[in-house]
Amino acid sequence: MGRIIVQVEISNPADESKSMKCSMFVDTGAASLILPVAWKD
Repeated sequence: MGRIIVQVEISNPADESKSMKCSMFVDTGAASLILPVAWKD
């Protein structure tokens, strides 16, 4: 069994200048996404 890692870009639709790119692990059984509060700034 392997791991699936993808490159994603997370952006604020209200302010397109606020975005970040990172690698994330894909959890095929997940029902939601929670991001760290520290990323809000």
